[in-house]
Amino acid sequence: PSGPLRALWDRLQAKLPKAPSKEELQKYGTGFVYSYSFVGTLNMCMMVAISWPIFILRTGGSPVLFDPFTLNPKFAVYLTAVYFSYGSCTTPFLVMAAMALAPPFTWTLSLLQDRLKYPRWLALLTLSVLMGIGFCGFMIAAIAASCAAFRTPMLV
Repeated sequence: PSGPLRALWDRLQAKLPKAPSKEELQKYGTGFVYSYSFVGTLNMCMMVAISWPIFILRTGGSPVLFDPFTLNPKFAVYLTAVYFSYGSCTTPFLVMAAMALAPPFTWTLSLLQDRLKYPRWLALLTLSVLMGIGFCGFMIAAIAASCAAFRTPMLV
């Protein structure tokens, strides 16, 4: 692009967070991977929680089908649209948030390995399971709060 479009593009790029350096990524290693999965999953939970009541309001249908117990394909399409629009815009910010949260994740893994004498594989598995349990609870609570805010039932 050239002219005013180029100037707009340059201003937009200047406002985006800078990508972490190779040294930063090497410093935090596994802690960064876990922190990025944490913020990415948190972001996805928020997208599901916000999309859930909006889908119910717009379609009158439930995001979950019960016979058999599956995700409504229409909701999957709806969520995909949200993911590729909003989700794509938030990616640079998620990387920066992950860099900020990498030290606590590195510390947690060190705690499990050094103090509790967990082998590395068990420390990684423990942190993964704890995050999974936490996100299941968070997603249910976030959907409930979002449905309450939009005054819709959780299930139709």
